[in-house]
Amino acid sequence: KAMRERLEDKDKWLEDKDKAMRERLAEKDRELLQARGLFTARGFFEFATREAYKELKRGNIIRWNNFNASSTLEFLDTLQDDVKQKITDEAGDYEWCTNMLKSWEACSASGNLSRQPFRDIYRTLSQGIHGFPWYGESINISPMLGEFEKCFITSMAERSGWSWAVVTPPRSED
Repeated sequence: KAMRERLEDKDKWLEDKDKAMRERLAEKDRELLQARGLFTARGFFEFATREAYKELKRGNIIRWNNFNASSTLEFLDTLQDDVKQKITDEAGDYEWCTNMLKSWEACSASGNLSRQPFRDIYRTLSQGIHGFPWYGESINISPMLGEFEKCFITSMAERSGWSWAVVTPPRSED
């Protein structure tokens, strides 16, 4: 019995250490990304898309070998119900995909949606709004983005633990 208690104590200690190390690693990842200037809305969205691609590739849901943002977003825009269900059921293996889908659901009432919302967000962000995607110290929410796009980027940042980096310009008094 004493041995079992010691083992349980050791397991608890290891779990606590593992949690602390994961939090520290996440903090260092944020610092590294900030140092690289990843935090523009476009850079963040490309980063999220790349991570979603890796999850889909790892899960054998997509077959192409090289990351392409447009192809990945087109795939996400046209997900079949069975694939959505797999991603939802195995959310731990598809964290970025799940965040993108949940952000889409949370924001879908906030603006006019096309049949390709993910590609539209990328197109809008790529049209010179934020300049080169890897410069900046925050996820700048451009006033040129539509309500859905603003909501989506903000929701993705919140779901990814980066809400602290979102910068929304002040509303103009008309």
